[in-house]
Amino acid sequence: MPPSNVPAKPRRRLLARLALAAVGGFVALGLLEVAARVLSSRTSGPSTNPRYVEHDEVLGWRYRPGAALRHATDEFDVEIAIDEHGFRRQTSLPARAPDVLVFGDSFAFGWGVEASETWATRLESELGLAVWNLAVSGFSVDQELLLWRERARFLPRDVPCAPKVVLVLTCGNDLPEAIGDRSYGKAKPRFVLAGDELVLTNVPVPEPWLERHSQAWRSLAKRWYAREEIEPTHAIVENGRDLVATILATFDRECASIGAKLVVITTEDRWLGARLDARGVTHFDLEIELAAAASRGERVAFPKDGHWTPRGHAIVAELVARRLRGLGLFAR
Repeated sequence: MPPSNVPAKPRRRLLARLALAAVGGFVALGLLEVAARVLSSRTSGPSTNPRYVEHDEVLGWRYRPGAALRHATDEFDVEIAIDEHGFRRQTSLPARAPDVLVFGDSFAFGWGVEASETWATRLESELGLAVWNLAVSGFSVDQELLLWRERARFLPRDVPCAPKVVLVLTCGNDLPEAIGDRSYGKAKPRFVLAGDELVLTNVPVPEPWLERHSQAWRSLAKRWYAREEIEPTHAIVENGRDLVATILATFDRECASIGAKLVVITTEDRWLGARLDARGVTHFDLEIELAAAASRGERVAFPKDGHWTPRGHAIVAELVARRLRGLGLFAR
């Protein structure tokens, strides 16, 4: 309130200025929000883009069914189209029951390439089987296990989902994402270890009002989260490694319970193999072959973005098909 000893006319001028400043502030915030929404629809990554990413109380986020846009950078220009079930549009879903289910993050989703160029789509041709790609960018192994459990909520009810093989592609960021309850500035579910048991926490996944309604706030939260990340201690890393391996071993048991075979594909986590071996989980690594292809001059990944190029996806599809046949899971 203005001081009572201010004369009436100056007091009215002060109030008018305060009102004008308030209106200006609201207009500025509105323009900031509009700019954030316009720019984010063109530049946001596949874990946070408001055009096709929405909140999910169990998984943290999911894709909005029917959403579509093009995403262009100086390295690629691709279409992102989400089907009616909430996954990247592909030809075999839901045309026939899957032989193979694929779980993973943006490297399985195919960030930077067309849907027809992803290694999961190419795997269909390599194996002559139906492959359903259920990858969601930004997911860690905890969210992938939860999506496996929740698949009936997303997949068509009139097509039986009893795959022969379930593939989980892991990446180096699975560990830091699994040990926290936020990724990319967004809240997510989190498992903690109680002995050898998994205990699910942070579910229902919260979505504060500002995060739900303001893209400007979401953008700031993502940047703040990235800036405030703290280097974990050795003890936290070791506990996180046990957590990731336990999640994948649980995934393995749940697949086996319906007659499916889980195969974990690793690309850069050399520590994971020994822990999976100790738990009897089938796995293979692609790092050496991908590095060899890059050393031959093949453009396996985008230099700036880091995700696999169409050629990288083609190499991965060939390697995965060969390894699956080598395991005796599919005929040659």
